[in-house]
Amino acid sequence: MQLYEAIAQRADPLHAADEELLQATRDLIGGRLRWGLSAAGYLDPDIFRFFHRQGVQLLSGFGMSEATGGITMTPPYQYKDNSLGVALPGIELKLSEDGELLVRGAYVMMGYLDPPDGESSFDEEGWLHSGDLMAMDDEGHIQLVDRKKEIYKNVRGETIAPQRIENLFREFDSVGRAFLVGDHQEYNTLLLYPNPAYKELDLPSLSAQEVRDQFRSLVVSVNKFVAPYERIVDFAIIDRDLDGDRGELTPKGTPRRKVVVEHFADVIESLYRRIQLHVGGVDLSLPNWMFRALGLTAQDVQSGEARVALPSIGTSLTVRRLSDTRVQVGSCVYDGVGETVKLGSFLATPRLWLGNEELVGFAPLDLDARWRPGRDEPDIKWVGRPDPYVPTENDRELLTESVRHSEWDLLDLDRAARLLSAVDEEAALNAVRLLERVLGNQEGPLAEPARVILSRSADAVSPDVRRRAFQMLVPVDKVQRFRDTLERFLAQDPMVLDAETSAYLCERDLPEAKIEAFIQFAEATCTERIGDTERDQLAQALLRFLAEYGAAHPVRYRRTRAFLVRMSLFARSAELCQRAAQARSTLDAGFRQWLGPTSKIAVDTETGQEYRWEDVVVFEEEAPDEHRRRLLSAIKNTAILREAVFLFYRGTVIRLSDIPPGGIWIRLLDTRHGKAVYRVTIQTRSQEHYDIAVNVNESLPAERVQEEIDWLILCGESGSREPVVEDFGGYVHEEDLWSEEYVSGDTLDREMRRLHRRAPDHEGLRQLWPFLAWSALSAYVDFWDRTGRRCEIADLSTADIVLPTHDYHRGSRIVSLSARRSHGGLLAMIRSFKDEFIEPVEQVYPDLTGLVRWDVIFSSVPEVLGEQSGLAAYEEALQREDDAAPGLRKALEEYVFTVRRRGFLPMRLYFAVKRYRRWAKLNQDATPRARAETLQELYDTYGLDRLTVSYPEARLRFFRETVFRDSSNELQQGLEELTRKIRSGEMTNGELAGAVADLRSRLKVEPDDDYFLARIPFAHLRPEDAVDFVRTDLGGSYRSEIVVTLEDSDGNSFRVRHALLPKEVERLHRLYHAANLEVRFQPEHRYLVAINEREQIIGGIYYEIEEGGANAHLEKIVVAQRYRRKGVADGLMQDFFNRLRAAGVKRLTTGFFRPEYFYGYGFRIEKRYAGLVKSLEGEVATE
Repeated sequence: MQLYEAIAQRADPLHAADEELLQATRDLIGGRLRWGLSAAGYLDPDIFRFFHRQGVQLLSGFGMSEATGGITMTPPYQYKDNSLGVALPGIELKLSEDGELLVRGAYVMMGYLDPPDGESSFDEEGWLHSGDLMAMDDEGHIQLVDRKKEIYKNVRGETIAPQRIENLFREFDSVGRAFLVGDHQEYNTLLLYPNPAYKELDLPSLSAQEVRDQFRSLVVSVNKFVAPYERIVDFAIIDRDLDGDRGELTPKGTPRRKVVVEHFADVIESLYRRIQLHVGGVDLSLPNWMFRALGLTAQDVQSGEARVALPSIGTSLTVRRLSDTRVQVGSCVYDGVGETVKLGSFLATPRLWLGNEELVGFAPLDLDARWRPGRDEPDIKWVGRPDPYVPTENDRELLTESVRHSEWDLLDLDRAARLLSAVDEEAALNAVRLLERVLGNQEGPLAEPARVILSRSADAVSPDVRRRAFQMLVPVDKVQRFRDTLERFLAQDPMVLDAETSAYLCERDLPEAKIEAFIQFAEATCTERIGDTERDQLAQALLRFLAEYGAAHPVRYRRTRAFLVRMSLFARSAELCQRAAQARSTLDAGFRQWLGPTSKIAVDTETGQEYRWEDVVVFEEEAPDEHRRRLLSAIKNTAILREAVFLFYRGTVIRLSDIPPGGIWIRLLDTRHGKAVYRVTIQTRSQEHYDIAVNVNESLPAERVQEEIDWLILCGESGSREPVVEDFGGYVHEEDLWSEEYVSGDTLDREMRRLHRRAPDHEGLRQLWPFLAWSALSAYVDFWDRTGRRCEIADLSTADIVLPTHDYHRGSRIVSLSARRSHGGLLAMIRSFKDEFIEPVEQVYPDLTGLVRWDVIFSSVPEVLGEQSGLAAYEEALQREDDAAPGLRKALEEYVFTVRRRGFLPMRLYFAVKRYRRWAKLNQDATPRARAETLQELYDTYGLDRLTVSYPEARLRFFRETVFRDSSNELQQGLEELTRKIRSGEMTNGELAGAVADLRSRLKVEPDDDYFLARIPFAHLRPEDAVDFVRTDLGGSYRSEIVVTLEDSDGNSFRVRHALLPKEVERLHRLYHAANLEVRFQPEHRYLVAINEREQIIGGIYYEIEEGGANAHLEKIVVAQRYRRKGVADGLMQDFFNRLRAAGVKRLTTGFFRPEYFYGYGFRIEKRYAGLVKSLEGEVATE
């Protein structure tokens, strides 16, 4: 250590060139030193690595006098961080069950001279017990955990090794001593003595609170690297170091734990002073920090039957249990409360204390103390007040004044929260106005508390308050809880959604996700089995609102129309079905009103001549005169063309003046099933081209037409599924015709004839037939499901379906819905797929026989319904349908069993895997890079990323079934276990990077396996990107991470990963300090660091992923002075963005500091957010 410090004084290890460091080393130790040994105490792994780079093999060792000195040593050139080495020749080692190092061999002593009575030097097998707890890896390297006699258990019986945690503080130069306390205690605390020689911090000039804040960041960083039960809950700064003269240290400088605990008993007692009272049937815990903030002690507390008081400041608080989970604290009632009420959580969590005047008054704290991140208990919910709040005149005056302001704080919101629950309607409405102003300002720190308070208005006494609060909340509420907001307001008072509210919301541009929440809530309300008058009123109000909103917002028309059609068919009662049909008429009328009347005359811009629709429309000769008349009448007198083009071509609006004379060509396509189908081609003056199909009814009864239109609307709806039929445009009642989307492409029978004629070296019918069959049958299942599982296609003809002819394309369409039949059972439908579709094809093409087995046919159901719903449908059918053929039943039972065990392989994933295997078989010597390029190309081409919504394990399984198919059994089993966890929801894809790194650290894998393992969680990695795994051993506790290697503009490599050790967090903290950036690390923060080739932290980002995982906040970025303007910051930022995307983060915010810098990375100002915001959705990962 002294040698390193002497060298560092001659050449700065961070900034000096390699040549300077080497020269400084040689000047001090000469040029002949090649070997060294450190075995007397702890030495930082960075110092070992430093000497290794200077050509000195510094070895680490461990020994005991009882073993004639050395026991272990790290082999030359095989050093591992924190390792004490492997057994030396002549020494045997093993670990006991509790982790104690056992030693035996020729160099071990014969025994102790005069050992205490009853104690043996060795056990029965001749092993010497060292008294040291160690960890040992697969290669025999040992690492010290703690002295066996030093470990202790907390009150829950969990074993804690204090030295291991104390050692983490050794990495901090500002810490002189750290002593862990917690033997038989509820939690761990720490005595911390600052290093008086630390020059970067002028401790004497700082206040006690400033000193505490400084070291709090270090405690927070250490807590990130230990198990939850090992974390330090509180700490104290002591005014002296431990002293050997007082008996607190052994001759080796090791603390005597019992003596230290005795000598610092008063300090330690204060750390565990949690006042526990039993009040009102509740175990109440009062926090230390509250007493410190108020300048009180535990003796200041008094308690009564259902009340706790602080007489010295004249405050008291009601506390009483109302039920097993419900408790009154102060003026409010809370649910989800366990046996103990932790008052600290209530005092420091705004969503719990806002509007609770008794709680606020009980502890008059500063606002900073009332908002302490990390203390929230999410299971606890605010329920309401036992009694309405009675506002004072002062309340009213202060609230009125706040409404006029443009800046507010939490106490303003607290006042608004109280007045919201008042009987006084004017006061409550004034509170809503204040919250409206706060939310209309920006997405600042007060926005979320304001939304929480506004949501409580569902319980307001006044209907006008409920209505106005709902109007304000709908546009600004968070999407993820918006459905709960609807339920809370509307289920309690359907009249909240009255004509006024509907009109107000129709003027707002609500996000698609919120309209979807309205639709889902409305569908649940309309279709629930048991209804009453109030639920019927709510259903009708929702139907009216959605119809009016869809009419006012054309982009929402198609989705709303499909919903209303579904409800007109499937609502729980005839009355609600009728109401839905009426709402659909309102929607259609409003939409056509928005489209406007059809022009009869236009002026040719080139000739100046007037022209009419008759001049524009050109018919092919095959069209009968009657059809020509009806088609031309519909085009002239209705909005059929504008409507269809708008719906089918993303909101495009055309008028007669946009189309030149002769610009519409109408051609007859087919006549069957009682109707004629025409293709209408529109060519505009701007050379835009539009195709639509128009059906002219010839003999279908009106009910049959309406039924077909309804099914077209339902089956043409896009969303989580692709449309299964042509999209529906509109119906012209006067001429009995309707428009549909025109779908180009040949029907399956024609495509199969073409594929059958292909040359042998091309993908022919044999290769594509399983895909074609799977796609067609899935389309038929989709139709059945969208009809409420009432109808199925009766004519399973290859002439009535259009399919893609490449297995990486999508878009199956059933051409005609005219041949339909009632559903007669799932197993019967599956049987018909084989009898009426597969076997007729095999009769025409005998060489296809046997290529489509039952597993492909069965897969059509989970392909559409999803794995769980599909299997549930099969299991129900197996129980209910007794007449299925035994062969079918047995095959289906085996299929369900297999999919339950291994998971369903969706069609796109199945054929992507199949194509990769075909390629790999032809290219058995492919390099890892070539395989990675092929994998990525297939992943993108087959659109496998879109599968992760329904099948989050898709990417992992794609790798498992391709590049890891022939890996070791241990690796395959590990990947199977990760797949199972993601499928079951035990783990998210955001946690996959850490899980893969942990799996990798436990196994011996081939270099190629490492290459592909890193690419499972990080889809953005290019085949040429250098990536590796790293694992840090914290004395038996392991942390693993994936490391990405980048280059700066000078061509020097640096690596990016998350901090793995507390010392790395501390060094990042130093970088911020050196850059004059004020930072305060919190428990929720994460640290991404850039590390140079000398293992030094040269830059970093600290950030937070917010609750729910969709948003993240970048606090600050820093790069060491020497490495600025070299691309390090850019590489760090781009890798940061990529990691966030891999974790599922959609938006990233940061403060309004150096905005010009962040503008370059796509950040921007948005009204809804404080500072700057960047969307991570829809972006391609940056290279």
